[in-house]
Amino acid sequence: MASNSETGIEKNITNFETLVLTCQGFGTDYNPSNKEIELAVITTQSNEAIAEQKLFSSKKRDNSKAKNERKVGFAPVKKLSTRIVKALSSTKASKETIEDAKAFIRKIHGERAESKSKPASPNDPDNSHSVSQQSYSNIIAHLKGLLLILIGETTYAPNENDLKVATITTLISTLEDLNKKESVTYIAMSKAKISRDKMLYEIETGLLATVTKVKGYVSSVYGSKSPELKLLTKLKFVDNR
Repeated sequence: MASNSETGIEKNITNFETLVLTCQGFGTDYNPSNKEIELAVITTQSNEAIAEQKLFSSKKRDNSKAKNERKVGFAPVKKLSTRIVKALSSTKASKETIEDAKAFIRKIHGERAESKSKPASPNDPDNSHSVSQQSYSNIIAHLKGLLLILIGETTYAPNENDLKVATITTLISTLEDLNKKESVTYIAMSKAKISRDKMLYEIETGLLATVTKVKGYVSSVYGSKSPELKLLTKLKFVDNR
């Protein structure tokens, strides 16, 4: 579901397109001296705003897909890490080695040795992107630490494919790629949003600034209580920054 802010932006762009069509309908009466609100200029501005929004929506979809793929990729890690330690515990590994491995398991599960308080989930929607990204990065780092222990333990040689060192190594590489992809798509989405918002809200040249100028001009042509102006004033524009 789109946020209220995004819904408002879509409405702004749609209403601006309607404003342009309305001005076209005024025919030769619409002949402003200000070149910034000439029909050709505001038509181009409308088309560019539509294009900017489409680009942002596309980048947002890419980021949502990357987030979902990352979530799916990381989902088995906690259960797998627990199985790894159980497999390690069944070998001739020393008590100290097993305890070191368990320490990484607690970190992967978001636990503390000295506390049983519930940690913040990297999937919690209240967390910022940077916090979420770091949480996933931490899981990868802890899994790498666990892998080093397995590599150093010569008696760790499970028959189960998903518990083998080579498989875990490949898994870590996959998780790194998933986390990087989410970050790259997030940056692309953010850049598209900045570009779109600048087009909409730039103080002098933004879409909302143009609306004010156009309404002022139409009012000067037809009058402040004219039906022509009412066609424009009924179009609502909101600053959703």
